[in-house]
Amino acid sequence: MNMGALHDRAWALNFAPDVILLVFRISESMLEPSVVMYMYHSICLREYNSDMAICKDLREHPDEEDHVQELASSYIVAYRLLWNFPALFLALFCGAWTDRVGRRFSVVWPCLGTSLAVMLYLVSTLDPMTLFPIALLGAAVRGAFGGTAIVLMGVQSYVSDISSDEGRTSRLGILLAMNYFGNVAGFSLMGALLSAFGFEVVFCVVMTLQVLCIVGALFFLADTRNLTIEYKEQKSRFLFSSSHVKDSINVLLRKRENNKRTHLWLLLLTVVVNQIGREGEGDILLLYVSRRPLNWDRSLYGFLAATDFACMGLLVCLVLPVLSYKFKVNDAVLAIYGIVAKMFRLLLLAFAHSTWMVFIAVIGGTPIAIAISAVKSLMSKTVDRDETGKVFSVISCGETLSSLVGALAFNELYSAVASFFPGLPFLLNSLLYICLLLTLILLARDFRSAAQYDTLDEGDVGGGGSGSGGGGGGGGGGSSFSQGSEISISMETCNSNPAPTPTPRTDAGATLVRNRNEPNQYGSTLSNGDLKTQTPTGTDFIKKCQEDVLAANHVK
Repeated sequence: MNMGALHDRAWALNFAPDVILLVFRISESMLEPSVVMYMYHSICLREYNSDMAICKDLREHPDEEDHVQELASSYIVAYRLLWNFPALFLALFCGAWTDRVGRRFSVVWPCLGTSLAVMLYLVSTLDPMTLFPIALLGAAVRGAFGGTAIVLMGVQSYVSDISSDEGRTSRLGILLAMNYFGNVAGFSLMGALLSAFGFEVVFCVVMTLQVLCIVGALFFLADTRNLTIEYKEQKSRFLFSSSHVKDSINVLLRKRENNKRTHLWLLLLTVVVNQIGREGEGDILLLYVSRRPLNWDRSLYGFLAATDFACMGLLVCLVLPVLSYKFKVNDAVLAIYGIVAKMFRLLLLAFAHSTWMVFIAVIGGTPIAIAISAVKSLMSKTVDRDETGKVFSVISCGETLSSLVGALAFNELYSAVASFFPGLPFLLNSLLYICLLLTLILLARDFRSAAQYDTLDEGDVGGGGSGSGGGGGGGGGGSSFSQGSEISISMETCNSNPAPTPTPRTDAGATLVRNRNEPNQYGSTLSNGDLKTQTPTGTDFIKKCQEDVLAANHVK
């Protein structure tokens, strides 16, 4: 394979998860509101015996509208429970499972389930009055296959597998940007298709996009298991093995050096609280801007939502890589910046009395997207590389559960206070973010102390290491090996150095050889655990060393 073909394949493998997630989010953003509107329309037809005059313009019939909204609310809650709870259960198994079988299935399986669910939605459109319950069956099928939570877990784990520690925050940010851009495109496309053709065409387009995601995952997502540390003991490859759940839970429970277990819990708390606040704000914002003194119509709210998603997408796609990769801004500092921006957004919304204030609040709070990427990146760097899928499965479970909690809690709160202070939920939400801000400040201080300790420790190790080379020690010709240090090798040192006597330490029971300077087959610098091998001894060392360097460059 020539170098041009290798470069093209490396590009495809590196950016495949971003393209797949973009297409998936377009599909999901078309499907979600379409299903809710279809349920609303079908309930009206069932209640009023297909009286299209009433169902086409419910606003002109306030009593009938109140009755339909009350019934639709119950059905929508049932729909969300059928969709979210099976996904929550599945996420506990999928994280550890994909660590062993690869990340492809975490995309293929949910997309297959969504395609089957859309088929059921299409069947129910043949006769909405009698076949409407089939739509709820579709929601259950979709949830049983994992849905959005499993796809996000899979692509985030994949990106963590192929990226270096230095570039991971910006790469996760690009994934998040695809999520936001997909929302904008999906909402816009759904509105155009729905007004022109109806629910059936929207559902067919959604199913087509889901099939494209399956094809993309099968052909363009690489098997990244060769970049993670293998287990000494081969465990079950069966999806519903209790060992998978146990491994995912142990990610949070097992002891770690330098307070990393505490850091992991606090970072997970940040993700969960942010998701509660985000879901709560999203549900009540429409009600808030629709009432006096703002009195918005739905089209203006749609423009606000599109502006919000577009700004967040541009921010994490263009600004975050510059801050993280170019200027080396610490992840904890990026998270603090995002939390402060979110507090500004909520405080201004709580007292907004004009349209311009709402837009400034929403746009000013978009850096929260940077915080989300930074916190998830920190969590992936806190655990070992063989725990990547597990930690993202825990994140998916936390986000799914907190979405339900946030929606229910803030809707009830808004109903209770809307008559005298409708901005109170935003104000109380900002208090949650003050707690997160204090947590992140403490974490940033702890991270800085740990980094200073590691720097001193590396200096002690470097000073005590002895050189080993073919022509003699120390100097520039030999590589420095010492217990607890990493080995850096290149093709030149393969030919000049004998096998190292000491065995380098690893955190997962495997012996690693690391090459910092050579890019891997995905176009990024290798990080701890990217290249795995048992360190050979004697004359076999040179041959094995050369094979590893070639493998790192994807040259056959």
